[in-house]
Amino acid sequence: MLEELFSRLFSTPAGKTGAAVEMVIDTCCSCGITFAYPLVLYKQRVKDGDHFFCPNGHSLHYGQGENEKLKKEIAALKRQTERLNSSLKFEQEWNERQKRSRAALRGVVTRLKNRAAQGVCPCCDQYFADLHAHMQQEHPEYEAQVEPGQDLPDDPVSTTVAGPGRRAKSHA
Repeated sequence: MLEELFSRLFSTPAGKTGAAVEMVIDTCCSCGITFAYPLVLYKQRVKDGDHFFCPNGHSLHYGQGENEKLKKEIAALKRQTERLNSSLKFEQEWNERQKRSRAALRGVVTRLKNRAAQGVCPCCDQYFADLHAHMQQEHPEYEAQVEPGQDLPDDPVSTTVAGPGRRAKSHA
């Protein structure tokens, strides 16, 4: 009976046997029956991962097909690329903000140095010919955060330019 079915499936309309069809022999994992099916169908099911059936009607498949695996891998790589691009953009923006902050701090320090060089008190904004003596007598608690000639620290966010009695401004 099986031979008759195969001869009907794989014969030409005139009843003559056509070209030889390569078959794959497989075993159903549910019922254990051994059966054969065309190699073309086998290749297609391995590629697409779709289900096929044993002669007893059990649904079988070869797991994820190559196409599905590649699609998932491409999607994962796209997500990773988007994450990395987003992270890179954030880091570049952060670096730009830090550069601007550092430049602003340099400006503040330069302004304070120039004012001090001209004898203007950073605490009370008055002119004194001997600023050093004035600072020791009138504002002994004042400690400048950045000394003249001192380079700016690597972390401008933590630097504040003010002393006791003045509101500290963080230049971040």
